[in-house]
Amino acid sequence: MTELKGIKEKLRTFNQVTLVPVNLIENNQSIYSMPESISYINSIIKDAYGIEDLLAVSATGHFNRIKSIYYMNDYDECFIILHITENKQIIAGPILNEKIHEGIINNIIRLNKLPIKIKNKLVDYFEGLLVLDTNRCYYCGKLLEFLFSSKTINDPKGDYSNEYIFISDEYFTEMIKNRETLFHHPPFFLEQELLAKIKSGNMKETMTVLGEINSLKRTRLSKDALRSVKNSLICSVTLFTRAAIEGGVMPEAAFTLSDSIILSIEDMGSLPELVDYEYTAAEQYVKIVQDLSKSKYSNIIQQAISYIYKNLTNKLTLQNIADSIYVHPNYLSTLFKKEVGMSLPDYIMKTRVNEAKYYIRYTNTKISDIAVFYQFCNQSYFTRIFRRFIGRTPNEYRVKYNQQNE
Repeated sequence: MTELKGIKEKLRTFNQVTLVPVNLIENNQSIYSMPESISYINSIIKDAYGIEDLLAVSATGHFNRIKSIYYMNDYDECFIILHITENKQIIAGPILNEKIHEGIINNIIRLNKLPIKIKNKLVDYFEGLLVLDTNRCYYCGKLLEFLFSSKTINDPKGDYSNEYIFISDEYFTEMIKNRETLFHHPPFFLEQELLAKIKSGNMKETMTVLGEINSLKRTRLSKDALRSVKNSLICSVTLFTRAAIEGGVMPEAAFTLSDSIILSIEDMGSLPELVDYEYTAAEQYVKIVQDLSKSKYSNIIQQAISYIYKNLTNKLTLQNIADSIYVHPNYLSTLFKKEVGMSLPDYIMKTRVNEAKYYIRYTNTKISDIAVFYQFCNQSYFTRIFRRFIGRTPNEYRVKYNQQNE
């Protein structure tokens, strides 16, 4: 009890100094937090993550030398995680490194295929998070390390008479090394490396990195084991699709492959089959990058397409696309029409329509909400453009797809 009281006092000190929310975990259960109630994004996005998932990505098994671990998830939230004993951990966060604007929230919804209707809740949630740049976040981790160093953690009364022993030359050397690798916790780093290998079309290294990732514990995304692995693989496919498009593959081709792979995943009924299929899926994405990327369009057009895809739910104009790749708008417009075979505005609208099909097919989201989300001025205009590219209205498309699945 005395030790726990000392830990709580240190956590209160940390929270009061930094304003970062902090949670004390024992045996995967929260036993104390400052403030008393901490909001996590899983209150909005069901099964986004749990405490056990955060601990799983940070578990090292070594507690003799306390070090803070920095972790950033797919929702741009940052956490500082500290293992103080084998069954006690501290999770500081969530916080942000920079303020999240509407465009980023739109992309979080789009790339994670979340319901559009949660947008306002996400806006409110992110506005309530503390924003600390990476330097301040880093020193918050150093403060936690100091408060719970081997000398101070065994001193529940908080006697810091030996402080000078802890803050040594070695400490500052290690601090500099840690700072250089900020937010490069292996799972996050490996994920980025995997996407880079897919993007570059490197088959051998893609398989190597994927094997390394799969040697780690997979995050639990559902209470049902089979459903959990399926959900995890579908998340992987979303990332593979993004990497392929950034590697030069046309979005329509990448999403067609995505639909095919997801259907195959849903049809599978065994865990070994699913695990093996992830390698097959990654291989297919590497091949499509090798076959369809870079040779079809010039570097300028590839950059323009990449910018369009990344900002599909934001306002896109010829001027801001040209500015982003440092070319004259007239030159970009002429070159785009010549290489792609359609005008840049038509390409943007067609790409938006193709992405909007997901929400029409798989959700009950109102057509008007989908139209606004993809930057169409109203439902009537969206319906007209949708019919132009797909051959039927959004409602007709939804009805036809629903009938096929009855």
